[in-house]
Amino acid sequence: MTATMSETVSGGEVRRERPARRVGTVTLGITLVAAGILMLVSLFWPEVDLRGVMRLSPLILVSLGVEALLSARKGGAVKYDWVGMLLCFVLTLAALCLYSVAWWFTYYAPEVGEIPDGGYYDGAVSGDESSLYLDYASFHGRQFRLLELEGGDVLRLELENDRGNVQVRLQQAADGETIFDEASLADGTYTIDIPETGAYELWVTGNHAAGSFSLERAESR
Repeated sequence: MTATMSETVSGGEVRRERPARRVGTVTLGITLVAAGILMLVSLFWPEVDLRGVMRLSPLILVSLGVEALLSARKGGAVKYDWVGMLLCFVLTLAALCLYSVAWWFTYYAPEVGEIPDGGYYDGAVSGDESSLYLDYASFHGRQFRLLELEGGDVLRLELENDRGNVQVRLQQAADGETIFDEASLADGTYTIDIPETGAYELWVTGNHAAGSFSLERAESR
């Protein structure tokens, strides 16, 4: 006989029965594994926006319910003592808290690229009519530059993020046609082809960012 198995005698036969399992243990294990993976992702890839993951929080309740139903259906012994009830309460509370945050982000939080009042910028700004250079220790808001460019120009955009993320939008000033629009840009170098001569609006939006940004004319065709 072991600590994890009990033995009963019926009709001269020894049958081993599994001990009762507390409901919620499987869901707790899955939740802990998922939380650990998300923490690792946030550390190694800080530019990844994990807000959408919180919208999956109702799956905690789904998993908890499925676990209870399957245990009952298979005739498994489910232990509903005070520890099990406390475990269910903690999981339910966690799911409701994450759901509330996700609901707020969905209906009230600003979209990517929208910065509420109270934006700030701590860093240097330079450039001319065809370039913009930003070097910032803290950037949460928008920087705007009106560029005069020629058809056939190729712009080189370089971005280095130490924290947060940056959105870049370039559009024609005359008709608002978008030439380049990327949210949460990863570190690297990008090229932008200018279709025709004219004025272009450059919007750089920082979201709790730190790093550097540069946009300049690489060549003219």
